[in-house]
Amino acid sequence: LGHMVMHHLPSSNMEGEADDFAAEFLMPIREIGPYFRDPEFPSVEKLATLKKIYNVSMFAILVHAKRSGLVTPDRYRSCITKMGKVGITRLQEPPELNTPRETPSLLNEIVEFHAEELKYTAQQVSDLILFDVQRFLDRYRFAGRTLRVVENVG
Repeated sequence: LGHMVMHHLPSSNMEGEADDFAAEFLMPIREIGPYFRDPEFPSVEKLATLKKIYNVSMFAILVHAKRSGLVTPDRYRSCITKMGKVGITRLQEPPELNTPRETPSLLNEIVEFHAEELKYTAQQVSDLILFDVQRFLDRYRFAGRTLRVVENVG
């Protein structure tokens, strides 16, 4: 989303900008900042609590705290070390903290409405949602049938 909103042309700092956008979008500093100011933060326990509240990784929370200047580099490194000692890494967090995977439905409903009720072609719907038509056809199926590209003949 950050790339779509901010980057029309590639730049050397676009990944960092997109990361900052995502962090602020998912964990607004005005909301999460008071947790970062807690004298016991960062700790594995506090990160686990915040993970459940914000549905982001513990590492993402810690990075956001560091990048916002509310956690010193020393406290950041110390927490990373403590997390590593208990087996928590960027890619591996305690399974009991995982939230169930959500199944998005609104976009499917919108696409189905346009296809079924408004009789849009696959090309028209894929143009609306800025999707390549073949990728769109691979992704969306309705009532056991696949939308197909309809070409204008003559």
